Order: sequence, then structure tokens, then C-alpha cells
Amino acid sequence: MFNIVYIALLLFFILSLFPNRSSEDVFRRLDKSEGIYRALDPKINPSQETQKLAFETYFREILEDMIDTNFDIYQKLSDDTEFGNLFRQVMFNNFQKDLSDRRDRNAG
Repeated sequence: MFNIVYIALLLFFILSLFPNRSSEDVFRRLDKSEGIYRALDPKINPSQETQKLAFETYFREILEDMIDTNFDIYQKLSDDTEFGNLFRQVMFNNFQKDLSDRRDRNAG
């Protein structure tokens, strides 16, 4: 997989990619996308692969929205395919975990 140096660089780049909006802004934008909850709901969409595809659609829409204010984000994610894929995977994992945690809290 990826070594610790690459992961550390990834974290550095994530923070530098969004100088005025951290990756938390991307997370908040995902969180405000109402349709993403249905797309990632395992009761509605049990396929992990389909969930990832749906997430990517929402993720791309948010990035396209942000391009208007910061073209550099898109450029870095597009130019380095490996980095872009890893960043998208990290965002997917984090968002899905947060969503699952909230579901667990609401169910209990």
C-alpha cells in the first residue's frame, strides 16, 4: 500500500490544497448534500462499489463548485492521479465512518 512518508505528504497536501477552506469544508459540503445519505445508506444501496461511485459523483460536483474559487485544487488532484485517488478514498472513508457513527448514535 502506501508508506508513512507518502501518507504524511498527503496530509500536508490536503491542508495546503485548501488554504481558505480546509478539507473540513469539503466534508461539510458533502454533509449538506442530501442525496448522499440515501446513496450511502446500506439499506438502500448495499453495494460498497456502488456507494463509492455515488460518493465520487458528489465529490466531483463539490470539486467543480470549488473550481470557481480555487482552480489549484482541481489542478493538483487532476495532475497527480495517484494523489487524487488517494485523497478521494480518504474522504470517502472518513465521510462514511462519520455517517455510520451518527447512525449508531441516533439508533441508540
